[in-house]
Amino acid sequence: MKFQFFILLALVGIGAARLVTDPLLRSVENLKFADDNSCNAGTFPQTVLFAYSNDLPTATVIDSWEYFVGVKSANYSWFGSARFDIENIDMQFYTTINQSTILNSLPDPTQGLQNSSTGSNVFDVIEKFFSNTQAPVCGARILVLLKRYPNEADVSRLVSMIRSHHAIVHLGLRAFMERMKIMVHSVNKELCIT
Repeated sequence: MKFQFFILLALVGIGAARLVTDPLLRSVENLKFADDNSCNAGTFPQTVLFAYSNDLPTATVIDSWEYFVGVKSANYSWFGSARFDIENIDMQFYTTINQSTILNSLPDPTQGLQNSSTGSNVFDVIEKFFSNTQAPVCGARILVLLKRYPNEADVSRLVSMIRSHHAIVHLGLRAFMERMKIMVHSVNKELCIT
């Protein structure tokens, strides 16, 4: 069930889609919603938030950040970073891409949530992002690297926030990232690419 909520978050940001909640996650229905005119993404500089779990290995965070910087960074006017799954969420904003903010706030197991049954506070990060007064949030992109799932089941308020700000949430789950690394390594090995 938790997996379905993450799919829903990602889909709602990119348009109007609703997850059909059957147990096998068989289908997604496209829906048409009335446009929300309170936020016009074309008139504001776009902000990107790079949010990552304190539970992740440092190398995963650095590799993901470096990939993002190399591919996507020229399209944004504001950059934010947030480390979560810690007691006090660490969120910062800049008008230039500043890798030192990530390098100075890498995952630290001593600061993490000590109980493995405690859910992720990633939803708090997203809410905090939309309530910030420093960087514009209309048309924002939120990149989330996640290891543990949140315990919350009701995401309707969060989905509403994402939609009303015409934002898109991209999720990277640790288990998925590891499988992708193995697949890429396997393909490279088969093709003799080093």
